Parts: sequence; C-alpha cells; structure tokens
Amino acid sequence: MRKKILGLPFYIMFFAFALLIEIYCYLEWRKDSVSIIGTSVVFLISLYLLLDCIMNEMNKRKEEYYNIIEEQYKQMNILVDQRVGEAKEELLRRQKSSVEVLLKAQKSFTEAIIKDNNKK
Repeated sequence: MRKKILGLPFYIMFFAFALLIEIYCYLEWRKDSVSIIGTSVVFLISLYLLLDCIMNEMNKRKEEYYNIIEEQYKQMNILVDQRVGEAKEELLRRQKSSVEVLLKAQKSFTEAIIKDNNKK
C-alpha cells in the first residue's frame, strides 16, 4: 500500500478549488471549449484523488478496527482459558473432597459392622 504524503484536508481543498475554477471557467468563458475541457480534466483528477484518499482512510480505519477486535479476541481467549482451568481445579478439588468423605463414611460403616459382629 502506498503512503500518502498529503492528507485528506489538502485533497478536500484541492477538490473545492478545482470545482470553483470549473464553475468560474464555465460562467466566464462559455465559448472557450479548451478552457472548459482543461478545467474539467483538473476537476476530475481532483475528484479521483479525493475519493482515493477517502478510500485509503477508510481502509486504514477498518484495518485498525480489525486489529483491535483481534487483540480483544486473544485477550478474551486467555481469560476464558484461565476460567476453564480454575473451574477444572475446583471440580477436581470437590471430587477429591467427596471421595474422601465417602471413604470416611465407608470406613465408619465398616468399623460399625465389625463392632456389631464382635458383639454377637
């Protein structure tokens, strides 16, 4: 992509100046077709340069917007991965705790059965 040396304000002023010259030339020299054709060519060139500059600005802004969106997407993925990791750790901790409680209950139940059998 080529770089523009002159900014959008310059092209707007150039276009406005070419438009004014075109109107003046048409009003003053209606019979002089060479002047009207010459100023029309300059006007069309200025219009093309203005539109080209506007399109480049729009593309640049769109690219910046997509870069920002991509950066936010990456940050969101990192955050989601962290939350999923934390949820997995919490789930494992709870499962481990549940297994420990079940093992303690089974041990107590087994001891109670053994005591009950020893009494008989």
